Amino acid sequence: MNALEGRRAIVTGGSRGIGRAIALELAGQGALSASIMLVTAREARKYATLSEQWDQRR
Repeated sequence: MNALEGRRAIVTGGSRGIGRAIALELAGQGALSASIMLVTAREARKYATLSEQWDQRR
């Protein structure tokens, strides 16, 4: 079991930098995380792909 399995997290500023790293780490530890960010349509597609890849690993 992952350390944060079943826990929930909301990350602001999750589109880049520290916020992105935190959101990815939380997801990697099993948390259900939501990121709040301002992004372009292209960036949104990229993050949707990343999210799907994380889901497939679990």
